[in-house]
Amino acid sequence: MQEKRQKVAIKEGLFKIPSSPQEKGYLVGVKCQGCGEVFFPRRSFCAWCSSPDLKETPLSNRGKLFTYTIIRQTLPGSAMIAPYAVGQVVLPEGVTVHTAIACDDLNDLKIGMEMDMVIEKIKDNEAGQEVMGFKFKPVAKKR
Repeated sequence: MQEKRQKVAIKEGLFKIPSSPQEKGYLVGVKCQGCGEVFFPRRSFCAWCSSPDLKETPLSNRGKLFTYTIIRQTLPGSAMIAPYAVGQVVLPEGVTVHTAIACDDLNDLKIGMEMDMVIEKIKDNEAGQEVMGFKFKPVAKKR
């Protein structure tokens, strides 16, 4: 029987890793208790009203592609191999998330298309843990 390895986030506090296949992970934002603005990633005080009263809140897993660019040259030391896309996805909470984009055919990307957040393994660390990261991918088309 294969031992189940521990999964850790690439950066603590960015997202919740699902604990079972039935559960879906989510990005972790903060909501200002003073004015209601939502932020990602988390911050110490509200950028709109300067209140330090921020409460952790789960963010939606679905949003719309606001903009993107296709990277065609792999930079030395990069974990991502060109070609790949990066962009911004706007969530219903009004938050714009800077993200890598997972897409089989980069020509299929369209501004305004629905995107789903996924959490996937990026690499193994020195401790043998699976390092997880998030990205967005186009919503699967219904056939």
